[in-house]
Amino acid sequence: MAEVFRSRKPIEVDVERTAWLKEPGCARLKVTTRQAAVVAPVGKDPKSVTSDQQLVYAISYCESGTFPNEPLAMASDR
Repeated sequence: MAEVFRSRKPIEVDVERTAWLKEPGCARLKVTTRQAAVVAPVGKDPKSVTSDQQLVYAISYCESGTFPNEPLAMASDR
């Protein structure tokens, strides 16, 4: 990753449960990754700009380390 983003700063990852799923032990998770001092090219200009970057995405995952059979079936009673 250091070669791709040309940053030696650590990549920080935060995971937050946003909802329980119907399948026992499974939840919808919000994952946020951050890295400081990422070097990104500006358009077609060879000059680069350094900035802090963040990526946020959601995933359905189970305690067993597998993905749920119905990844978006939310539980209503938890």
